[in-house]
Amino acid sequence: MSLRDRLAAKARRRVSFPVQVSDPTADQERAAGARTQLAVGQATGITSESIEALREAVTAADAAVEAHFVDVEFEALAPDLFEELLAANAPGGDVDQPAMRIALAAACAVDEELRDEQWWAEQFASGAWSPGELADLYYRLFTVLHYTVPAGGVSKG
Repeated sequence: MSLRDRLAAKARRRVSFPVQVSDPTADQERAAGARTQLAVGQATGITSESIEALREAVTAADAAVEAHFVDVEFEALAPDLFEELLAANAPGGDVDQPAMRIALAAACAVDEELRDEQWWAEQFASGAWSPGELADLYYRLFTVLHYTVPAGGVSKG
């Protein structure tokens, strides 16, 4: 494939946003305990079968922690669509960040079921999203997807 073909096939940028959907505290404590048991087992020289069982316990505990999170995929808009959203949500030149976050979440969601501004507005107003989560999501949707220049590839130097 030529360089020209590769550039013509360029995909829009995507970002995955992890959302905590339930409390992982108890499972995180179990995972930490499983890691401690594995470390102690390795240090004391227990049988390889026992070490393997401890590794499996760590893997299962990590999976239980991961189940408390879902990744939501977002894709950058075409430049003209982004500019339209920006104009609609920047009266007087100042971006209305809460409104822009809602509009971007709905417009950029890869999952079609999530392309509903009213639903996102309700989610963000529910009190379940922390100020940090809201700020991070806005940053990723606005800046990372639409303004940040991706890092280059591996240096040839």
